[in-house]
Amino acid sequence: MTNTSLQRVIEAVLPLLAAHPDHEETTRAIAHACRLAKERPNDTGALGKLGVGWIAEEALAIALYCALSATDFRAGVILAVNHSGDSDSTGSMAGQLLGAMYGASAMPTS
Repeated sequence: MTNTSLQRVIEAVLPLLAAHPDHEETTRAIAHACRLAKERPNDTGALGKLGVGWIAEEALAIALYCALSATDFRAGVILAVNHSGDSDSTGSMAGQLLGAMYGASAMPTS
């Protein structure tokens, strides 16, 4: 992800995903996360529209939404862990994406 946006990475990955059988649910979840991040960034109410994260495509969608709409590392992780679903998984995934986006120096020491 060096020197590119998460949105560009997603655009590059979607054709690779489409080459695999049964990709449709994951592709839809990614598209939904991208759309919500544009329409309703940093909105805890939007997370519920993506699911609760107990299944892989929902967890991915929540993590992507949080990373795409976050203003910084801390805000993205806080958003990813403050829901009633599988928040440890979504927080971990969002943290990994945000870490790749912003680098280790953006991670708060707390």
